[in-house]
Amino acid sequence: RTEGIRIVHAGYSPSSRTLGTMHAGSDHDVHFIFVLPRSAYFGLGEPMQKFSRSFPAAGDMNQVDVSGWEVRHACRMLAQGNPSVLHCLHSPVDFKVTPWTGELRAMVRRTLDTSALALAWWKHGRQNWLEYIKKKEEPIRKKYVHVLRPLLCLQWLLQRDCGARDGGPGISGLPPAPLLELAREVAGNGDLSDSELSVVEGLVAQRESLPLPLPKDRALDGLVERLLLSGEAKLAERGVSTSTGRHPLNGAGSEARHAQWNRLCIAIVEQMSAFSVESESLDEL
Repeated sequence: RTEGIRIVHAGYSPSSRTLGTMHAGSDHDVHFIFVLPRSAYFGLGEPMQKFSRSFPAAGDMNQVDVSGWEVRHACRMLAQGNPSVLHCLHSPVDFKVTPWTGELRAMVRRTLDTSALALAWWKHGRQNWLEYIKKKEEPIRKKYVHVLRPLLCLQWLLQRDCGARDGGPGISGLPPAPLLELAREVAGNGDLSDSELSVVEGLVAQRESLPLPLPKDRALDGLVERLLLSGEAKLAERGVSTSTGRHPLNGAGSEARHAQWNRLCIAIVEQMSAFSVESESLDEL
């Protein structure tokens, strides 16, 4: 089916199939970056920024959900250290790569604002905690995964001190996708105790229970609350405020980063937007 977009890059989102928590009912969540036909970038209307489709389960295939960001929107979010787009670009499973995939990844390595990324992971974990667990009597068990992963990613990043202390770039990679592998690396650097690691191992081991509403787990609750407090304190040591969102690169550094991303974005649109609607479809995924 013709969709009128062209895929720059596509990969699994941070979901059960990449987090190592897949169960029988796990669907397929695919994220991608796309370009519109050149004509969409002219005229009075704003080009579409997001695209999404769902394909119901059929036969042996579980439901497939696909969603993506128009490349200009994606580049703006990458420049700001958005975790969702970063994960798409560095997914352990790629469905579509182009020469621009490498260019985008190289730009991330050169310009990523690690302070912004660290803050985004803390806020993501806290928001999921407040919305899906803290106020629920019987939260869906997999919501603990969605809270723990960003908080453990934060610890992983700060352990390596990849520029987060002074707000500069310098990250050489992103955390491993599987939750258990991530937790073991964090534990190996001393930020998870043996008992806390066992709690994460127990959560991952009970995969078929993850889609179910279950009573709160005190050990998991305690781990989440400690990671939130620890992450907030470590961010404060680096001059990053969880209340105001201020961090060391709010200023001239962000202007230089924006200029580099702007040039790359223009190049991608110029090269990839020269196509007819009839020639591109989601079938290329």
